Amino acid sequence: MIALSLLIGGVGALTGIISLVWHIKNSRSKVLFERLSFTRARRHAHKEVIDIKGIIRNLSNRSTTIEEIELTFGNYHISLDSYIPMEIKANSSHHFDLHQRFTIEEFKEILKEGEVKLGIKMIHTFGKLKKMGSTNFKSDYLNL
Repeated sequence: MIALSLLIGGVGALTGIISLVWHIKNSRSKVLFERLSFTRARRHAHKEVIDIKGIIRNLSNRSTTIEEIELTFGNYHISLDSYIPMEIKANSSHHFDLHQRFTIEEFKEILKEGEVKLGIKMIHTFGKLKKMGSTNFKSDYLNL
């Protein structure tokens, strides 16, 4: 009789722990890049511009806010905080369109070694998103 009570108690405790872990894991915000592209825009004679377009999808039941954005281009880490805050409602998507300007000399200096890192990092309410690739911009775009 005591062994049966201990067995039932053990199964109940194990079930409670599994339920708690499952709840914690599934209640986290799930935010991801659905689409991300970098394009070298040649619309200025004396500037180089990188256009960053994408879609962020929030799969969770809670809204989140983008609090910090950082562009990585070669060895440069450039804050794009003029575009924040961005709020993404629960179970929805947000389209974004960011731009970073460089002088022609800066752009050539960054690309002088050939292929360089290019990516973006976004800090949001519940964590961070980061996507990196590499390019030499011979094709003028990079899709990640």
